[in-house]
Amino acid sequence: MDISHTFLGWDGPVLYKVVQWLSQAYERDSKLDLSNIWIVVPGGQAGRRLLELLVADAEQRKLLFLPPGIRTVGDLPELLYQPKRPFADRLTQHLAWLHTVRHCDRETLRRFAKQVPDDQDNESVLAQTDLANWLQLAQLLWEQHRELAGEHLGFEDVVTYGETSPFFQDTERWKFLRQLQLEYLAQLEHCQLWDRQTARRFAIEHEECQTDKDIILVAMANMNRATRCMLDQVADRVTALIAAPSELASHFDDYGCLNLVAWNDLPIDLEERQIRSTDNVQGQATAVAEILESYNGRYRADEITIGLPDESVAPWIGNHLEEHGVSTYAVGSCPIRQTAVCQLIDALANFVEDGSYDAFASLVRHPEISCWLDKIWNPNRNNSLHLLSQLDQFQHEVLPAELLSSQISSKRFPIVRKTLFALEQLLLPLKSPKSKTTGLPLNEWPEHIINLLKTFYGEKVVDRHDPNKQGDLAAISRVKEGLTSLQNIPVSLTPTVTASQALRWLLQLIEADIAHVLKKVTDVAMLGWLELPLDPSPALIVTSFNEEYIPDSLVSDLFLPNRLRRELGLVDNTHRYARDAYALSLLTHTRQDLTLIVPQRDTAGNPLTPTRLLFATDVKTMAQRALRLFRPHEKAATSPLTSTNRDAGDVAPGFNISRPSPLDKPIETMSVTSFRSYLACPYRFYLCHVLKLKSVDDQLRELDAPQFGDVIHTVLGQFGQSEVRHSDREPEIQEWLDAELQKYTRQCFGTTRLPAVNLQIIQARARLHAFAGWQASWVQQGWRIHDTEIPRDDQTIPWNTREGTIHIRGRIDRMDRHESNGQWAIFDYKTSDTTKGPEKTHRTADKWKDLQLPLYRHIVQKLLNIREPLTLGYILLPKDPHRVREYLAEWNDDHFKSADNTIDDVVRAVLAERFWPPTLPAPKILQELAPLCHEGVLAS
Repeated sequence: MDISHTFLGWDGPVLYKVVQWLSQAYERDSKLDLSNIWIVVPGGQAGRRLLELLVADAEQRKLLFLPPGIRTVGDLPELLYQPKRPFADRLTQHLAWLHTVRHCDRETLRRFAKQVPDDQDNESVLAQTDLANWLQLAQLLWEQHRELAGEHLGFEDVVTYGETSPFFQDTERWKFLRQLQLEYLAQLEHCQLWDRQTARRFAIEHEECQTDKDIILVAMANMNRATRCMLDQVADRVTALIAAPSELASHFDDYGCLNLVAWNDLPIDLEERQIRSTDNVQGQATAVAEILESYNGRYRADEITIGLPDESVAPWIGNHLEEHGVSTYAVGSCPIRQTAVCQLIDALANFVEDGSYDAFASLVRHPEISCWLDKIWNPNRNNSLHLLSQLDQFQHEVLPAELLSSQISSKRFPIVRKTLFALEQLLLPLKSPKSKTTGLPLNEWPEHIINLLKTFYGEKVVDRHDPNKQGDLAAISRVKEGLTSLQNIPVSLTPTVTASQALRWLLQLIEADIAHVLKKVTDVAMLGWLELPLDPSPALIVTSFNEEYIPDSLVSDLFLPNRLRRELGLVDNTHRYARDAYALSLLTHTRQDLTLIVPQRDTAGNPLTPTRLLFATDVKTMAQRALRLFRPHEKAATSPLTSTNRDAGDVAPGFNISRPSPLDKPIETMSVTSFRSYLACPYRFYLCHVLKLKSVDDQLRELDAPQFGDVIHTVLGQFGQSEVRHSDREPEIQEWLDAELQKYTRQCFGTTRLPAVNLQIIQARARLHAFAGWQASWVQQGWRIHDTEIPRDDQTIPWNTREGTIHIRGRIDRMDRHESNGQWAIFDYKTSDTTKGPEKTHRTADKWKDLQLPLYRHIVQKLLNIREPLTLGYILLPKDPHRVREYLAEWNDDHFKSADNTIDDVVRAVLAERFWPPTLPAPKILQELAPLCHEGVLAS
């Protein structure tokens, strides 16, 4: 008997048509009894939405409602037969394939697979990379096995095809894969388990499929061959509801699925007003907002859907609509793997694996770790808050490659050290010598993991109705199921793994799962492309309508290329195009408002192509549409970067720069370097030197310019106090500098350093060697180092003005004196790669932009009572060793008088608290303060 067909038409949303049909077919005596039917839908979202509509319809019509069973097409086969043995779950199947490939003949395997791991002892614990590589190969074979079985095929069928086809060159590989497949099935047989795909084939071949329920297929675009064969055995109980008019009966097959040839050739009717071209992702977001506004209140929020063929644009669109007062809900946007629970497990795995600083920093930033630390410490002292600040400073100064207690100063970073100790004690069961060096069987790790997770979640009270907690609740439930799966692994298939590997196995079990968070009625739903055909919303906006996303194409496959797929009847690019052509046709007929947005660039700025579905029309329309869609877009005049020619203090609409507040007391001291900041920008001076704002993070992976300069400055400062400072022998100076550099860098950065830091130390040594040559020559000319790092205490000099006095502080790198003529030289070390002398760094167009050296002149005169002759300059130490030399300033009395006047102006301005407005264009210094000055901020 054939499957019954019912054409629902497509003059309205499909699910409403399904509800109407079910009511007509099953409503009896004020009762809608669907308890004896299975409704099969293409996707889970459609099933949930259909049940909602059925409930609402029954309530509206005051019917007693007995709900149906609703399943996706992937779950349908297990409704039709009774398995003889328990099924091996996905994890066990992967492990069976893993065991098979690890114990097969390696030489033969290398003939047919690249990058075979080279572990010698099959029973030993694997390195993380080897385990990942073996597992990747095992999963690849599992996917081939599953897909072929879905089409009622086995590896032997590919071998048979290869032996009869002159075009197929891979027969020997598939013979070997067939042997692996037999061994895989034998492994499950040994465990008294059944492979799900094999069980389905067995049920088909032995005609075991039966059911006492009606099966209703809803809008099935495609079904695999195995499912079709099973439905053949229960065809008298099956009805296919086809979302199309009966006039298109020839476009569907006996199962209500698509006739591929018909749909690949069918024109798709679209009106030009339904197609909107934009430039990029920002243009898409703007277009969506404009389209919603154009509805002018015709639709409620729950009657509007935004389609996302490219789900990466969801945050852009969601954030943009949020700014306009429209809340959104991305269905499927809460993967279990991205919940806080799974992120904690991932962070624990990373820290247990290598104990690196990066792993530690990521772990302690997790909210659960902060709560746990506050619980075991005194919560009133805010240790967890101070920890992050201390941690940033620690990384910024030490740049540790790995985290060692010996590197953490108990005086400078006590909370970091205490945190590391607490975590090491907590994780001791996962890092015990036995488990770390030899590992444990995978099924023994769940007990340890459960005990660990109880520390964070065992006593936590969570409101199940809080939408913000539903993702974590779903994750905890799924983690529990995953741990149970790990415990139930058959002993013969259990690999020996480390704690970090066990944690990653757990995460892999749940990485594809989605937490279903409740949607508010005021939210506009955002759905993936495959969910759109059965979504009942009358208004639909589809974004990213591009060839790169629709139809998705299989470009290459290691084992099953597109031609082989076509020959074997597997899903190929023809199937994908037919599916999406049908979907678009369905959308055009079932939506009151449909807009397709076609951007020309993706989020990374890469060019995109309109989908070929837009050109499934007559030649004239095709040409006109192509001209329109490929026409370049002019850059939008809105949302520009804040312009440098706006008025000072003027900012983008909606943004306000925080203006300086009156000070409680006048500024009393300034550093010599702060004058440069004020001359560059009074507002940035205020942020940096009055509010003491500075940027510290833990993202450095090498010494930044100030740190690199500090290393050289410190070594040279010590050199200026050493016994060899008057030596004119270059080798002696080099030897001393090498020893001091090694001593200082070991003290600062330890012995296990980041590779980039080691390289920078080598570079610093090269500069110091070049300095040694210059220093020896300098001494030979009669110069001697008089002192360094002066003054060493907190002495300042007063600068008096009519408005008041500011005390100026500064520390001079080096002061030299010539033995024969008594001349003094004041030097500042410069380690930048530029070779600018004092004139270029201090003055521009006869104006002073830096006053460091002129202020040094006053410091030595007033604090050390040193008079003329006095020379000011730099000792430059760039990366080019041939350019290491002294640069002396050639300033006269007029220059110094001008400098003094500028100093006077700055002091008076600071005392008067003139810190506004910010300088435009923005200065090149103090770039870390740019965001606070709205430099580069987008206007709304």
